[in-house]
Amino acid sequence: MATIFVSLKYMKQLHFFIAFLFLSLCANAQPDTAKLIGLHPAVGKIISHNEKIKYRLFPEYSDNTFTSAQVFMYNDTTYLLKITQTDGNTLKDTIRTYQMDDFYTRIEDVEKGKIKDPEYAITTQEKQDTYEKHMSAPDVNQKIGTVLLTTLQVLYTLSLFMPR
Repeated sequence: MATIFVSLKYMKQLHFFIAFLFLSLCANAQPDTAKLIGLHPAVGKIISHNEKIKYRLFPEYSDNTFTSAQVFMYNDTTYLLKITQTDGNTLKDTIRTYQMDDFYTRIEDVEKGKIKDPEYAITTQEKQDTYEKHMSAPDVNQKIGTVLLTTLQVLYTLSLFMPR
């Protein structure tokens, strides 16, 4: 009889534990709500192609395929960047707080005239020229490999003529 009483006692504890676990999971399973925000009052909530170029935003995304961008805030430290491209594709990327601060500062600098020529932004052709120049120049690793191979060949040749 004592073992049945002990079993019932543990069963009650198990039921309380399961109920607590279930309620904890339900409390934490709130849906993710994202709020569309603006990077700066000057650009609003949807960043256009012209604004991207003017304020030099999102340089990792090509100007040729960029249509617009939106930033969503999930909480104080989590942001989502949604890029819409000319072909209709949507790219998503997370943004950190320091990046948001950088975007705001870039826009603010242009708006306040701290950047001397706000209309100038590196053109796509200039980017392409720089890329081609970089790609046509011999790679540093390739140069190091060539120097290393030549050095080894010279050392091997010298070792053939060294007296033993």
